[in-house]
Amino acid sequence: MRLIPLAALSLTLATPALAETQLERMERLSEAMQVKMFSAMLQGTDFDVASAVAWDDEMRASAECVLDAYVAESSEEDLEAVFDQMEEIIAQPAADMAAMEEQMSNFAAPLPEERAIEINRSCGMVDLQMQKMQESGLMNAMMQAQMQSQGN
Repeated sequence: MRLIPLAALSLTLATPALAETQLERMERLSEAMQVKMFSAMLQGTDFDVASAVAWDDEMRASAECVLDAYVAESSEEDLEAVFDQMEEIIAQPAADMAAMEEQMSNFAAPLPEERAIEINRSCGMVDLQMQKMQESGLMNAMMQAQMQSQGN
């Protein structure tokens, strides 16, 4: 009989170690959002978007800077609300970019867009993402897809 309460207690104590951190959640959601968005842009191609947007240690360090700035200028609760919105958008099917833009139209950001861009730039996130898109071939694939869509 005593084993059950001890087992329950040990599971309770282990739960925080298994919980997803804000950084891990941001990584998972950012990658999923980018896969959804870029896949809609590259519809009809076989480009491996998931590999192109996968984070590395440098991206994680930059994201920690972004998280710290967002929390300092808004709140942990605002950030969690953004993550919740991202989860909802990811769960909705988007057949193309127009559908994706419609889903994003009601996105409530905790900071003004200009400030969010400034934070992402100052933390190095913009440069890292551009570099990764260039190195992975994603930038080129998007330009080719754009040219093909304009040709049709």
